[in-house]
Amino acid sequence: MKRALEKKAPDILILDLELVSNDPLKFCTQLLARIPKLKILLFTTITDIRLLRKFYQIGAYGYLPRTSRSTQFIKAVETLAEGQIYIPDFFRTQLAEISLGIKSNGSCQLTTREKEVLKLIIDEHTTKEIAEKLYISSSTAETHRLNIIHKLGVRNTAGVVREGVMKRLYI
Repeated sequence: MKRALEKKAPDILILDLELVSNDPLKFCTQLLARIPKLKILLFTTITDIRLLRKFYQIGAYGYLPRTSRSTQFIKAVETLAEGQIYIPDFFRTQLAEISLGIKSNGSCQLTTREKEVLKLIIDEHTTKEIAEKLYISSSTAETHRLNIIHKLGVRNTAGVVREGVMKRLYI
């Protein structure tokens, strides 16, 4: 497969990190060493900002959560095709804060919908149940969940619940 990539090197590679067997960071580094002009779009459930930042540092051109809508997917691919780096809106602020060494002032700005989703998460509803209660698709509910995780700077649902209750963000 490696030789096939070198002979017919694509401009853009959409890479699901969960499908990379061992070390996805090393895999991307090796791939970019072989095909320097390759633009990699990470398509993943990974939400660790520091890890995603490392992928950008080695040369990845974009990141897109697996729960993204098709319009976001198309926008990401078009952005890479233009030779630009794609960073989702919800991810920009956190990435900038980490890159600049700025600490968030703790005032988290959740949208009204995100507060509704947060309340349902705290009440132990699944993504599917949240979608049904709010009359949205499961992927939209999951996107809201990921946005909340990013905005709160936590790693998982337990962190969302902890921060949401401590900061009383669901009210």
